[in-house]
Amino acid sequence: RRARAPPRPPRAWREGTTVIAIVNLFTRQDTSTRLSRWHNRRGAGPQGNGRAWKFFCPNVACVYKATEAEVEGPAVKHRLSWPLLSAAVILSFASGFILLGPSIDPARIGSIALTATVTVAAPLAPASYAIPAGSLSVSDSAELNAALARTTATDIVLADGIYDNPGPFVNTNGHRLYAARLLGATLTAGVNLASNYGTPNGLIQGIAFDVRDLTKTMQGGVVFTWGTSLGTSVLDSTFNGNKVIMAAIMAYQPDGLRVERVQVRDFTDWGVLADTNVATSVLATPALLQDIDVAGVSRAVPKSAEGRAEACLGVGNTATVRRVRVRDCAWSGITTMNAAQGAFFSDLDIDGGPYAGMLAGAGSQGSVGLYIEHFTSSTTFQRIRIGPNLSYGVLCEGTDPNGTAWGGVSSSIDNVFQDATIDSAQVGVLMGWGTTRTTVRRVVFHNQYVAAITDYLGIANAYYDNNYAGILPGAIPMSPVWWRTQ
Repeated sequence: RRARAPPRPPRAWREGTTVIAIVNLFTRQDTSTRLSRWHNRRGAGPQGNGRAWKFFCPNVACVYKATEAEVEGPAVKHRLSWPLLSAAVILSFASGFILLGPSIDPARIGSIALTATVTVAAPLAPASYAIPAGSLSVSDSAELNAALARTTATDIVLADGIYDNPGPFVNTNGHRLYAARLLGATLTAGVNLASNYGTPNGLIQGIAFDVRDLTKTMQGGVVFTWGTSLGTSVLDSTFNGNKVIMAAIMAYQPDGLRVERVQVRDFTDWGVLADTNVATSVLATPALLQDIDVAGVSRAVPKSAEGRAEACLGVGNTATVRRVRVRDCAWSGITTMNAAQGAFFSDLDIDGGPYAGMLAGAGSQGSVGLYIEHFTSSTTFQRIRIGPNLSYGVLCEGTDPNGTAWGGVSSSIDNVFQDATIDSAQVGVLMGWGTTRTTVRRVVFHNQYVAAITDYLGIANAYYDNNYAGILPGAIPMSPVWWRTQ
């Protein structure tokens, strides 16, 4: 699922002379001013067939780089002369603000808001719980296996101790497993709930997992769901993959899934994965994922999965996701994909680390905080803190709308990113080719080397009420390309 960057536009129109557009310095009537750019006299431009690029600087003069340009507006239509250019530069600096770089759509960038730093709620730790009356107690692995063999769903309570098994423990009958004392029972083998015919609503609560052998898991997942294992709950538990196990929770059946108050460390592919891996799937009951703390997801060679894994949290279906902290995952902190439609994400604290690549700084090449893959739509992401040890805060995977990949359908359609602080080394929000009706608002950007937002051949995207004051010198608030233009 690795993002593939679209080809860079021809060098001829990326480099050229500088022109100045002075547009209603003290009013907001400049929204109809347009800069038409073209590569040659036949009208072939960066967006094809002479399509105009809107350009907007609220109440300021703007510097624009192009090979050829003319200003077309309600009151002006002429080539800019060098005397006018010089006068415009002086006037622009006198106005107190100058915007350098490519075109910006007036309807989409809006004003610069003095947004405060966003407060993100921290995930809750595993907490104590009540043991159901009449439950069945077990104290060793043999007793646990015997209890799991019952065909009637049972409340099973594990006494303090270590429980091992040659393979994963099998729970296909909807049993509910509790540690008698929070994290007092440790399983060194996983739990497989997958079945074609079993009972739904299995539960795991208060158990510590410490697994070092892949053969003691199901397909690399410590807790594995698939098929009829709907309504699975994993609560108040911890997971250690010892850098050899693929995933703590691998839920290929996320219908009705609940994952709450879990801590995950040192897996190779995923921390928590909730995904049918079917782009057309619709859940009867959306997943609930909240109070999740994940760190250290990477293969032995970081990024060697090439975007197909190495994420702290993966969500591929409709879900409510709240209070998530992720750190040091080699490819991305959080990835959405497949059928992530109408989902809701809130209070996300995302950062990188050694696995994620170089530390923060101008030009560093690390990982992605929030990766939007095919197909994520009608989803809201809010109250987010990203960085500083990442290169890209949010990345919407690009799509050639005329190509065969993904049927030409965008990875990001009708999504909203709001109320966030993004501190990333390259770009804050990178909208890949074809990103559609995606909104970025009330976001504070810090330390971007290229731009706060890049929007490459997007469709009706919007960005407004953001704070760009913290981007690096030479970076620009909004760019139609994802490389530095200054």
